[in-house]
Amino acid sequence: MSPHTPTSPAIEGSSEAIELQRTGGQSQSSTNSNFNPNSAPKKLGFFDVVALVLNRQIGTGIFISPVLTLVYCRSKQIALIIWAAGGVYTMICFAIYVEYGLSLQYNGGELVYLDEIWWRPSLLSVTVFAFFFITLGTSSGNAFAFSKHILLAYSGYDTIQTPYNIPESLVKFVAIVVVTIICLILYFSNNFGLYINKAFAIYKILLLVTLIIGGFVVAIREGFPGLRDYDEKELGHQQIALAMVTVLWAYQGWENANYVGWY
Repeated sequence: MSPHTPTSPAIEGSSEAIELQRTGGQSQSSTNSNFNPNSAPKKLGFFDVVALVLNRQIGTGIFISPVLTLVYCRSKQIALIIWAAGGVYTMICFAIYVEYGLSLQYNGGELVYLDEIWWRPSLLSVTVFAFFFITLGTSSGNAFAFSKHILLAYSGYDTIQTPYNIPESLVKFVAIVVVTIICLILYFSNNFGLYINKAFAIYKILLLVTLIIGGFVVAIREGFPGLRDYDEKELGHQQIALAMVTVLWAYQGWENANYVGWY
């Protein structure tokens, strides 16, 4: 029963009514429905949850977004400001989600939060969010991007001049295969899925550290040419908006821990 369900007038004022109001309309005898997330077995450790967030954030967006942001801004200084603003915005959103996660320790993330905030009319917010999540929030974009990069890296296509010459049917086929393999792994072995989750997180951190160190080595060798800005600076409101959306897309993933609820 929803915590917003009013108590029956027949028992108003009784001790049972007070108890029902305190427990959200459930009596103490209904032990099966009175679920306490803190008493549930914890299957995810601290590093498991950290790896979930890292693997969601360190993906295709973090490698594509810097180039797109520079293309939109045409200024390295403005691009850095937009990245800093996106980081501040992300930290604010993260702090809000931490409060939600501590208050509502259940699986579902925004689905649970919207249902608790806008619970009238019944199921309206849940239905709208489900439609949005199914149509726009799927992993198809990540799967397509992963498939295209894999084919560009190993199939011999010209990645500079003609990056879009890869057959679209081949890109879709590889994307479907990758998503299917992941679903099968999670279906047959949760423990193996958690192991892969942590292994990829470690690999991505090492990869980023290697790229950062390599970038500094090249910059020192060539006299920091990256500090010189573009000659042309044509920047409008539309370019700033596009750059901001691109940056926020790269930061996306910080909310991934809220979907697993109690851990």
